[in-house]
Amino acid sequence: MNKQWLKLAIIGIVLTMAPNAQAQAKAKDFEAGMAALLVPYLKIHAAFIEDKADGVPEAAARMEALAREVPAPAAGVNKAKVLARLPAKLLKAVTKLKAAKDLHAQRAAFKQVSRPMVLWATLSRPEGIKIVYCEMEKASWLQRHKGIRNPYHGSKMLFCGQWVKPAGQGEKAR
Repeated sequence: MNKQWLKLAIIGIVLTMAPNAQAQAKAKDFEAGMAALLVPYLKIHAAFIEDKADGVPEAAARMEALAREVPAPAAGVNKAKVLARLPAKLLKAVTKLKAAKDLHAQRAAFKQVSRPMVLWATLSRPEGIKIVYCEMEKASWLQRHKGIRNPYHGSKMLFCGQWVKPAGQGEKAR
């Protein structure tokens, strides 16, 4: 009798762990899909800080393809409803970026691309990625640089912005 109860208890534990393991796997897949978007995103950032548009349409097209592949996060994951909307928002914004004809229009579209990326980074905190906010543009972006590099103003105001800390408090740059 005791062995039967033990078997039932083990089966019950395994059954309750299975959905959790699936949710964790889905969460990892979602995070990996979003993290893959950083490569073309940071290429666009690098072009804009140098006042260039070279490679931006190609990087935007790559972001579009990657955003289509991001799986939905698990329903049980914290903030899943917010996270689930990010790929669609990215697709819409990247489409506008691809259609932009000049550097000024591309930078404006990059603000829209940055919004879902910044939201994801705020919630997921990917290693080595910093969030920066430009008060003049009322827009944020992601970067790896130690010093602030503003993609919206490029060489005109390259160092304009403030770091966004996880608690939401900023630290002014120069």
